[in-house]
Amino acid sequence: MVDRLRAKPGSRGLVTGVGWYLTKHAVGVYQSAPPAHAFARVDPATYQKTIDAEPHPELAVAADGAATVESYTVTHDRDGNPALGIVVARLADGRRCWANLTDTDVLRRIEREEFIGAAGQVRHHASTQTNVFEP
Repeated sequence: MVDRLRAKPGSRGLVTGVGWYLTKHAVGVYQSAPPAHAFARVDPATYQKTIDAEPHPELAVAADGAATVESYTVTHDRDGNPALGIVVARLADGRRCWANLTDTDVLRRIEREEFIGAAGQVRHHASTQTNVFEP
């Protein structure tokens, strides 16, 4: 980004990233000139109620039934092999759930092919307190 901004004076750039489990987001806005005024942090309490009031699906902690993948990621072991899929899915009743995907053949496939929109079943395992997604 620095090279692009330096090559085009007056330009701006956006860099984004996500962290583990897709729960942490990072955003950097850059420009080739200093800002007109210094950054001033706004207390999140001033806008959190507005965010919380936005429409959102109910979370199903213990989920069972038909589901469609909304988002996912694949984690890897130290040797670079797919180890675990983490799936965000929407249940038929509209609730959202988080689930694990452990089938290594499926993990390898979804690293090559899009998995968003895939249909499957979510099963809650009470012994481990986890939901498991099976395509």
